[in-house]
Amino acid sequence: MNLFKIESKVQIFMLIVLFLVIFLAGNQKLSAKEDYDWNRLNQRYKYYLSHKSDISQKSLLEILPKEEVTNLKDAEDTIDYIFNNFAILEEGAKAGDLDTINILVRLRRITDGANSEYISILLGKIIAVHPEVFLMSLKENLDNITRLDSLLCNLGPKYVDKIYKQTEELERRYLALREVDNKSLAKVKELALYVLSKEISRNRINIIYINYDQELLDKVN
Repeated sequence: MNLFKIESKVQIFMLIVLFLVIFLAGNQKLSAKEDYDWNRLNQRYKYYLSHKSDISQKSLLEILPKEEVTNLKDAEDTIDYIFNNFAILEEGAKAGDLDTINILVRLRRITDGANSEYISILLGKIIAVHPEVFLMSLKENLDNITRLDSLLCNLGPKYVDKIYKQTEELERRYLALREVDNKSLAKVKELALYVLSKEISRNRINIIYINYDQELLDKVN
């Protein structure tokens, strides 16, 4: 009986220790997010603008956090500066430069509102033009991308209320990704195609409803 009590106390003690370890680890992770050095990012970006090279680009990419940062209230000046000098990133992304695309993916994690939306739209446009590079970036950053559909299927304001054009563009992205022949990207490619196919199917069903084709509706339902 005494032995049983001792074992129970040991188990309770171990559970308490485990809880404390998890709690402290969580607090450390949170602190790391909250202590992000925005001033350092500002300096790196300025250096990148004035000394554009592979080294300055990788240096910028290195400092951008892979995880979400919580203290955006301290980021306003830096974020404003980046988006006031955004052309260099936009040009690099449109040219299919992998490091630039990775920079944009990580910037998307530390921005919100219109800025995050703009990056998502820009990255979406790259899919059909540079599908393999897009998948390479997606593979590198997948663990830290939330709402993959908002990245793959974000078409921008010019497609609002234009369901036929939406579907055409989504299908264009789907077909471009499907043509990528790279075994190392097979899993992320399959995931991207699945997300796009769901959105395309949803649009096609909506088109049927818009046209009110009863025969097709019966088949869908």
